[in-house]
Amino acid sequence: MSVTANLDQSPATPEEIWKILRETAAIAKQRAEEDRQRAEEERRRAEEERRRIEEDRQRAEEDRQRVKEDRQRVKEERQRVKEERQRIKEDKEYWKEYKQRMAELDKKMGWLNNRFGEVVEHLVAPGIMDKFNEMGLELRRVSENSKLKDAKTRQTITEIDIMLEGPGAVIAVSVKSKANDDDISEHVRQMEKLRLHADEQNDKRPYLGAIASAVTSDSLRARILKAGFYAVEQAGDTMQINVPKDFKPRKW
Repeated sequence: MSVTANLDQSPATPEEIWKILRETAAIAKQRAEEDRQRAEEERRRAEEERRRIEEDRQRAEEDRQRVKEDRQRVKEERQRVKEERQRIKEDKEYWKEYKQRMAELDKKMGWLNNRFGEVVEHLVAPGIMDKFNEMGLELRRVSENSKLKDAKTRQTITEIDIMLEGPGAVIAVSVKSKANDDDISEHVRQMEKLRLHADEQNDKRPYLGAIASAVTSDSLRARILKAGFYAVEQAGDTMQINVPKDFKPRKW
């Protein structure tokens, strides 16, 4: 499988972006499986080689006096070394081609990461404030890639993908192609930094969090909700907010 996208085409349609995300995930999975199979094959081959060497050593000890047979075995061993060298040469060619394929994949992944900003712009940012307001929140301002800076050093403390603000609440949204547990933990740390910064600014509004994941699953959604975050997911060419009846968002 390969990522099928025209690098000169811009802007990409939402369907193309989602297709690339799914294909990239599939390629990564295939890559991992190929590496695992290759490693297992090398391990088995090394184990077989070790056993064969041990058997050769024992035969050499037992047949010390059989010079003629030893010479024949030496001849056979030379042939084996020759074949082994050929195999090593073939392996080098394989890894050379493998590295080339990975370089091409990395290049496409880099392109995909650059284009992911368009996913945020076209699919998440425009309508997400309206969706939260439909839930009773009074959000009035949306901003992307908001950088939180230290008041004294002016250094960036953290960066929020989408920030939604209203007089009664602030929602920080982390946008990922495929969120994982590390992303959830990182967003918790971001929320804590936001709360400290808000306290320094005498901002009494509650801060809530949300994680938007292009690729999701039932278990991932459950972990996001357990952390107290809203789960924002793909729904056709837009996004939807998953809010179970018993869900209570965590407030910072």
